[in-house]
Amino acid sequence: MKNKTLLLLASLLILGCQTTKRQALAPQDNANLKDSIVIQDQDANLLGARYGGDTTETAAIQTLAPVQGALKDFMFQTSFKHKLRQAFWDHEQLRGNRIIEVEDSHQLEDLYSVPGTEGHQVLKLTPSYTLSSDRHHLQLRLQAQYYAPPAKKGAKPKLLYRNSFFYQSPALDFSPRLERNADELAAERKVVEEKYYKLMDQATDGYQRLQLTKEKAQKLQDIPSMQDQAGISRQYADFLQGQKQWLMDQANQGMAEVIDMLLYDINTPALPDMDEASHFPAPQGRQWQRLSKREGRKLLSVAQGDSYDWGDLAQE
Repeated sequence: MKNKTLLLLASLLILGCQTTKRQALAPQDNANLKDSIVIQDQDANLLGARYGGDTTETAAIQTLAPVQGALKDFMFQTSFKHKLRQAFWDHEQLRGNRIIEVEDSHQLEDLYSVPGTEGHQVLKLTPSYTLSSDRHHLQLRLQAQYYAPPAKKGAKPKLLYRNSFFYQSPALDFSPRLERNADELAAERKVVEEKYYKLMDQATDGYQRLQLTKEKAQKLQDIPSMQDQAGISRQYADFLQGQKQWLMDQANQGMAEVIDMLLYDINTPALPDMDEASHFPAPQGRQWQRLSKREGRKLLSVAQGDSYDWGDLAQE
């Protein structure tokens, strides 16, 4: 427990030191949203998996691999674009704004080199999707940056607004089986038995056979009764295979909600002194949380009564 507490404190310190702070949008710049260009950066933010604590990087990859391909196209080629257009259509200033999809993020190193951006304010949106490090939540993140064009050729564009928005799904109800079952143990015993049967058949004297018999007995005795990380990851992967529709439903809801948080935040130039949480337009069953100034004033959305994994947030 002590180690977990220290890890949490370390995560919070990392978060406080490295976080990207919110930059509010001034009212005079808000008025120019109507003529802005929206760039959707969708290059390297395919569905990922966090790791840390009891989950290694290898285990996270093994968990996700079977479902990654099925979700990728849905999330990036259909759902986010649809939700973005739908949300903007209901927003007076962003309705009808041109949306440019950029597949190669290297093109965005010079934002105003993208054709169609000349002379316009640019709202750059970068969505990403990941499994939480405990492999029980789908987490979505939307980074938003709003720029004014460079004052002259060769100059940098002026940052007018910046913030990040996070959505965490309700937890999946799944606990991996930690002990290996009889079939798994029998399969591994069979491999050992077959290996030593061949070696015994090739043995040329009684002493060699005796040594092989001892080795086989030790190998059989050393077969672990508990699952290793690969076994646990396979269980998560098998479970997630049956949860594709749930994951896509959560991706759908999450994308709509991070966009709603963006639109709310854009129209909140100065954070009120009052209890802002009482004014959040969070959907039923969800709760929004504004992080502190030290933590960058980001907005989070979790299921009612749930909490965000702080260690995961510190990885952002």
